[in-house]
Amino acid sequence: MRGVLTAALSTPRAGEQLDVDALLLHLIEGCLPRALPRLPEETLARGCQLLLDFSDSMLPLWEDLRHLSQQFVDVLGRERVSVFEFDTLPGDAHCWPPERDDPVPWQPEPGRPVVVATGFGAPGRRAPRLAGDGWHDFVGRCARQGSPLNILIPWSPACWPRDLGPHARLVHWHERTSAAMLSRRTDRAGAWPR
Repeated sequence: MRGVLTAALSTPRAGEQLDVDALLLHLIEGCLPRALPRLPEETLARGCQLLLDFSDSMLPLWEDLRHLSQQFVDVLGRERVSVFEFDTLPGDAHCWPPERDDPVPWQPEPGRPVVVATGFGAPGRRAPRLAGDGWHDFVGRCARQGSPLNILIPWSPACWPRDLGPHARLVHWHERTSAAMLSRRTDRAGAWPR
């Protein structure tokens, strides 16, 4: 599971190594860069926001959701994982911090990965369906904040909605899911294929 989470949650940042090609290009063009260009490297430093669907359709998986939450904490550290719960629509997710009496609503944080574990309200339907406006709004909020979005779905890919657009990466939440499967879904620019 560690490899799958690392592949799903890594985000790029400027690394330590100089980008010699970019530096040479600046010099050829006769301009000095404001800062030395660096090659990107992947990091887990941003952690993630984990949104768990505790709706009735996910009832058989509630214990798995709790276990998944612990796996994220084990890989990233408690301080890097913010866990939220929702019933049906992730845009309505909340968390209950111990120091507060009222729930805190979910908000995307710029550049921080968001992971949603959900069944889209329909346990194992055989035909693909439309996700609905609430999901489109949610995906749009993540995209506007530059927050990579991974949606873990326990049902077969034949049941997944087909209308969430390129920003949402749909991942089969299954014991056979591997880091290589996630890596193949990313193009060279770091965007998910349509």
